[in-house]
Amino acid sequence: MAETKKFTEQEIAEIKTLQQRVADTTYELGLVQIDKQMLKDRESELISSYERIIKDEQDLVAKLSSKYGVGTLDLSTGEFVPQS
Repeated sequence: MAETKKFTEQEIAEIKTLQQRVADTTYELGLVQIDKQMLKDRESELISSYERIIKDEQDLVAKLSSKYGVGTLDLSTGEFVPQS
């Protein structure tokens, strides 16, 4: 049977420190992955919202163009000048 050897307290402390660093880093990586997924989800929501807004804008332009024709609107005065 082989003779057993014992690690020093300092070696044991170094091993435990490294194990804790691995655990801490693994935990932090998990948090980063969760944050990344949440950002992707939020980005998708914002893209969908943006696309709806653009569609609403296009619908309004089409509606107003059919009512007033093509021209220029001064939003500050509300005056519409038809294109010649």
